[in-house]
Amino acid sequence: MHGRLTYRYGQRSSIYYVLVMDEQPKTRSFIPPVEFQNEILRFLSYLPKDIMQISDSLTFYELIQCNALDDPYRFHIKYSLNLEEYLKFMPVNRPYLFFVDMQSVHQHKVIELLKKHHTDLRFYYCFADKKSVPNILPNQIDGPGRFMQYLYEKQEALFSLMGVPYQPLAPETAIGWPNFYEFPDFVPAQVNYRIANSITGNYYYGEAKDEKAITEDQILAHSQASGDAQKDPHGFARQLLIIEQADKIDFFAETCFDEKLITQVNEIDPFLVPLILVVPFQNPDMKDLLSEGIRSEYKEHLSELDFEQTENYIHLAKPPKNVKAFLAGSNLIGIKTQYMDDVAFLHSSFNSSPVIRLPGQGKTMYRSLSFFHSDAAGRLIAPGNRNKTLKTIQSFGQQLRRRTLSQELTEKIREENRQLVAISDLPVEWMDIDGIPLAFTHDVCRLPETALHGLMANFVSHEQWQYWVPQDILKKTLVVFGSDEPAFRKWYPVVQMTGEKHGVVMKECFSIDALRQAIAEVKPDLLIIDSHGGFDKADKTSVLYFGKERLTGDLVVKLGISAPLVFLSACSTAPTYGTIDTIANAFFEVGALSVTTTYLPIGVDSGSVLYIRMLNNLATASISPMHQNWLAFVSHLLRTSAVGAAYRHYYGKHPDDPLGAPQAQADDYTYLQSFYHRRKIYQKLTGGTGPNLAAAIPEYLFYSILGRADLIKFEIWIDKFREANPV
Repeated sequence: MHGRLTYRYGQRSSIYYVLVMDEQPKTRSFIPPVEFQNEILRFLSYLPKDIMQISDSLTFYELIQCNALDDPYRFHIKYSLNLEEYLKFMPVNRPYLFFVDMQSVHQHKVIELLKKHHTDLRFYYCFADKKSVPNILPNQIDGPGRFMQYLYEKQEALFSLMGVPYQPLAPETAIGWPNFYEFPDFVPAQVNYRIANSITGNYYYGEAKDEKAITEDQILAHSQASGDAQKDPHGFARQLLIIEQADKIDFFAETCFDEKLITQVNEIDPFLVPLILVVPFQNPDMKDLLSEGIRSEYKEHLSELDFEQTENYIHLAKPPKNVKAFLAGSNLIGIKTQYMDDVAFLHSSFNSSPVIRLPGQGKTMYRSLSFFHSDAAGRLIAPGNRNKTLKTIQSFGQQLRRRTLSQELTEKIREENRQLVAISDLPVEWMDIDGIPLAFTHDVCRLPETALHGLMANFVSHEQWQYWVPQDILKKTLVVFGSDEPAFRKWYPVVQMTGEKHGVVMKECFSIDALRQAIAEVKPDLLIIDSHGGFDKADKTSVLYFGKERLTGDLVVKLGISAPLVFLSACSTAPTYGTIDTIANAFFEVGALSVTTTYLPIGVDSGSVLYIRMLNNLATASISPMHQNWLAFVSHLLRTSAVGAAYRHYYGKHPDDPLGAPQAQADDYTYLQSFYHRRKIYQKLTGGTGPNLAAAIPEYLFYSILGRADLIKFEIWIDKFREANPV
């Protein structure tokens, strides 16, 4: 067991949702897993996480916030052949809803097992059943409303079975003013509608509605909305609908803050929950893989698929060859966007975060991204091109903002003190807002869109496991030296001196077997790999080198090389262009919760200095509640590295100028912890006469923090938060 890596137990009244189906063949990385090409995740979004949300959902919301709990939906997938073992060890005092795939080849065995292990706390929904047959299981439901009705009608017996003191439940909508729950016609806005309903307990009770029965008024409303969008394809009217729904969710966190229901550990801590940005991207490298692993009905027409949207979410594509091509392309786009919305909803459930899906991007961005292709990146970051590097990144960031952010959303992001979770293959950290990269003003973590399977895997990891950074994290840290070259080796004595001071374990691993043995021996909580990174052009993947041996993603999984926290100090371990699946993603498959990786080549000297600073800063951050979570810690480390480089460069030329003095640098480091000072510091360091950020290659923008680092809290911060918020 790693440090504070513990199984995430829910409340006794938490509802467990279990999808039961046959194990599915692996689809290509850009097609959603077959397990979720159905209505189950959408079905789930109309249901509560906990029975206690039925009666007093706002009190439940406040309780979760006051305990600093990340409280996701308890959603599991169990395959038919492993179902019996799961049923034997399931707790009998928790409520369960099973989603049963009636197309399973093991259908009869599954039904028999569910009947055999049935308790009154278990409910069942059978889907993909083309026949209208009578209920075949006890407590079988036909829709979300019927499940809610059962929970309400059987509440006293359910409390008794759970072993929880009975508290009468009465369905109650907590917020009653007109239009708060107005259902938006625009699909990307509907995610937030469901999140807001979950917060306020606005659930439907009763017989299943015929979702296919669309009223004439709905048809007219949708037709008018689509027509208006087509008339103004480059406007942002539709995005305003999403923002409106997101603001309704933020209202509850703002109320907790305004009414002083929650006391912050530090005044600078964000009081708004993280915002989830979904930025779909049609990766051109997918075309090289179209002939493999594609269902036959799509294969003929996939080359026609070119997903891209205007600012008003209007699809841009060349006319299809025929109706069949149109239907195949539309079906794939629909499956992908619905899956991304549904998985974003699951990720939002940790903190009731609002979700904003931005217009999908494709070929219009290819030229800007081509400068960052693995083949060209070395020339881009050459010392003589440092100004060109920043300008190229800024140009991309400005284009991405223009194409995806309305003025209203730009202002919302710019003004709100909150962390950001981006679901995208694009370097969202580079998005330029008023001349400043998003990564400088905000803490941003990213969930790669490709492989699409990883989005669900990342949710499952955090749903099942909770990791708090312990106060003795450095004694659970392993630094691996992977290169024996002089440029690397000159830093090893400095790293060893720093590591020995803090109890860090260091290993030279010039072979993959040496790496495997080091991981098995130390079982680190934090794994730092200092080595060469590389790019496999044939497979469009990234790799790491240990001596002359090459570590691929497949080997990472096979050998179980991972840790809850991984920091890769190596070049181009997750390039933003020219790859399909990066080695960074492989660490998530074997237990990592956050992986800090690189878009572009980094310097050996600057990379070494950065992770040495990480070790020194962690010695303080782990025992003092300076940072709420791992995302805040690493983001602060990266932006201060840029400021430090600017000061060192200026001080070397002007040692007597107080503008470049160590105290001035220390002051900026302190103020950079505050969201409200970062913009001013950036403007000072780009428009003044003193230290200038343009004096050094902007390597802080070369890093990307993958995974839900916002969910990885510091143990000391949790302790202080709960002291300040006794329940």
